[in-house]
Amino acid sequence: MTATLAIYYSHFVRTKDHGQAAIRVLSNPVAYRVLASIGMRGPQTTTELASALDDVPASSLYRQLARLRDAGVLRVAGERQARGAIERTYALASHDSGALAQADLAALPLARLRAAIRNFLATMLADASAFIESRAFARNRTALKAALLVSKLTDDEYARVVRDFLATIKTAQKRSAGHPGAKRRYFYLVALPELGAK
Repeated sequence: MTATLAIYYSHFVRTKDHGQAAIRVLSNPVAYRVLASIGMRGPQTTTELASALDDVPASSLYRQLARLRDAGVLRVAGERQARGAIERTYALASHDSGALAQADLAALPLARLRAAIRNFLATMLADASAFIESRAFARNRTALKAALLVSKLTDDEYARVVRDFLATIKTAQKRSAGHPGAKRRYFYLVALPELGAK
C-alpha cells in the first residue's frame, strides 16, 4: 500500500493529531455511515442523521457520534433547544480532504485498517448502486463517469497525482460556487498495487 489510503470527497479528513484515532473509529461501519452521510450532505442535526440512518438504533448512533467527535473527525457546529433537550448539529472537523500518513497506517492493527477500507468500499458501492437504480440515471445514463486507469508510478509520482487531483477539484469548486448548474459530485479514489508487485 502506498502512502495514501483513500479519498472520498471530504471523508478521510487529516487532523493534526488524530490520524490513528480517526481510522480506529472508522473501522466501525455505523461510524463510517455517519461520516459518509455528513460528508455527502453537509452538516446535520442528530434528528436528520437518525432519519437518514433509520436502521441504526439511536443508542448506537449517539455512541458513534461521540466517538467521531472525540477522535477529531466531527465537530459540533451548533446547538439548539428541541423538545426540552439540546439538539446538536454535526459537521466535518476539517473541509480539507486528505490522506492518512503512512506512519498512521503502519501503526494500526491490520484488522482495523482492513475494516476501515472495507467500509469505504462498501459506501462507494452503496452510493453507486443507489444512483444507477435511480430515476436520474434512467433519464441520463451518461451521468455516471467511471474509469479504470493502469499506470506505472513511483510512490512520489502517485502522491503528486493525488495532490494535483485535489488542487484541481478545489479550483473547480471555487469557479463553480454559486453557479446554477453546479451539482454535488462524489469522487472516490482507490489505488491498488498489482498483486505480487513490490
